[in-house]
Amino acid sequence: MFFFGPLAMLFPFLVVLIMVRLASSLFFQGEQGRPRGSYDARRTLFPEYYQRLGSSSTDSQARVFQAARKLGGRLTVSDVVIELGIGIEEAEQMLSSMVDSSRVRVDVSEHGLLVYDFPEVRARLSADRGDQTNQQGGTDLRS
Repeated sequence: MFFFGPLAMLFPFLVVLIMVRLASSLFFQGEQGRPRGSYDARRTLFPEYYQRLGSSSTDSQARVFQAARKLGGRLTVSDVVIELGIGIEEAEQMLSSMVDSSRVRVDVSEHGLLVYDFPEVRARLSADRGDQTNQQGGTDLRS
């Protein structure tokens, strides 16, 4: 009987604590069913992981295509590192994963550099230059 007395006082406290915890988990959840606090805590503890996770591969590929357009349709790994601000290994993996022999091709330059060629981007740039030439009266000002 003595042992039941002190435990009887703890039992309502534990029940209330469990109910509050359950209610808070039901009402204060963030997106995808995760509690907001733990999601933010993980993001602050591992920023590199969540930065890589947040920048999806399609977003990165779009940034590579933008860099290709900016640089005339041909890129090296160094160009991607400079333009996107990522590491060399990540740039190499990204470019090699994009090679499909139609939109992105790999050429070896005279100096032994791997040059990633974007034929669609180069075709678009030359078409845009042709449109500018036609709009200027048929004369090319670059000659």
